[in-house]
Amino acid sequence: MARCRLLGIPFLLLFGFRAVLGDAAAGDFEEDVAWEAQALARDLLACGVTDQDQCEQDFIEFCVQRNGGWTTYASVLCETARHDFWMARHQALYPSLLETLKSRSESEAEALMSRFSSWERYSELRCGRYGEMDGTMWRVVGANCRAQMAKLLAEDTETDALIAGMDSAVTIDWIRDGALDIDLDCDGASETLMPGSAETPQGSFALVGREGEHSQTETVLVFPVDPTLQDAVCRHPISLSRHPDADGQCDALRIDDMTCDGIVVFRETDGGEMILYRN
Repeated sequence: MARCRLLGIPFLLLFGFRAVLGDAAAGDFEEDVAWEAQALARDLLACGVTDQDQCEQDFIEFCVQRNGGWTTYASVLCETARHDFWMARHQALYPSLLETLKSRSESEAEALMSRFSSWERYSELRCGRYGEMDGTMWRVVGANCRAQMAKLLAEDTETDALIAGMDSAVTIDWIRDGALDIDLDCDGASETLMPGSAETPQGSFALVGREGEHSQTETVLVFPVDPTLQDAVCRHPISLSRHPDADGQCDALRIDDMTCDGIVVFRETDGGEMILYRN
């Protein structure tokens, strides 16, 4: 399975997991956490505004199943991905928010830094105690605690940014690590294909290809999310890769949802019909 790195997000191995796993396994753990943090970002991006909490709960269910079921390892991994996702949301705004407040009032900036320091102390007191308890279940409880605290911090930071008159939209390029440069149109020029914000029917998602200097949209592929259909994916998010076994001269796209067999999509000629098959 292709794993996409989510770069630039600090990673915390909870309660000595690196020491427990060893360096090689800990490296895999970090990579999987980064991939799952990106998966959560995509899940929430595809989710309605009023359904965010439910989508986050659904993410935990799918994440745990993807990583071996309800084990301590999988549960800590998925909660750590939630933690990293929300910390990245906070860190995307905090530096610019602090500079904005400093330019207006030193006291406002000091108040923000004081709130952040208080959060750090309280988070450690509230969640760190679980690391001292016997039994692996407390590792999961502690990881969940840290994820919840990170979410509260991110939401407070975004609220502070709105109050300060800033655009609180998070500027992390969550999806770019999952993008793929591919000549799916078979016109001799690669385009960047990624999940996109095209209008789609309920229960579907879109892949948008952009090409050229001004990144104009060239390709939109819409797929249902339905495990009972052959021309659909079983769930979202998905990963993209170039398929090596296309029959024609054009690049072929492989779409994996980590649940069902992958879908391969390609054209045999420039301007030809799009062909789809499953493994």
